[in-house]
Amino acid sequence: GQNVGDVDFWTRVCYSGVVFIPLVFRNMIAAILGSRKPKLNIILAVLGLIWLLLIWNRADWLITNELKMDMPDGHPSMQKDWGFQVMLVSALFPVVVCWARFVYIYFKAKDMIPDAGPILAGFSVWVLSSLFEGLVAAGFLPGMKPMVWLGPIFMLVMMGVYFAQVLRRQ
Repeated sequence: GQNVGDVDFWTRVCYSGVVFIPLVFRNMIAAILGSRKPKLNIILAVLGLIWLLLIWNRADWLITNELKMDMPDGHPSMQKDWGFQVMLVSALFPVVVCWARFVYIYFKAKDMIPDAGPILAGFSVWVLSSLFEGLVAAGFLPGMKPMVWLGPIFMLVMMGVYFAQVLRRQ
């Protein structure tokens, strides 16, 4: 059987990274576009830290003390409550806004970032797979299985293609 303490610990570890995804995405796209907005970074970092503290301070309205064995991916997890959906929205909304801004700039001023096509493809797959996984994790898509590694692996491959293009131009 699964030890509830171990499942609780690893559930919290997994979601600890989710809260900083907006900051990472924003900085990656800002580096490609040459954009600097330190206040936005501070806001996203503080928001991530608040969620991180709530995750590890055992806020029952976020992650409960109940074990959930029927997860779509087959692994046990802790039961999530209403705060979990709020956390997911606060993490995914800035990412979607950042992605939409990048898509807009890419198609409006493609000549500014000519080699960014692979980043756009990788970012798009990552955002869409993250939205899908968030909906599955929040219970909005019962019976669906998440593809947790699809987005990050595709993004890493596309970053490799992007950097190869940049190096080839130099």
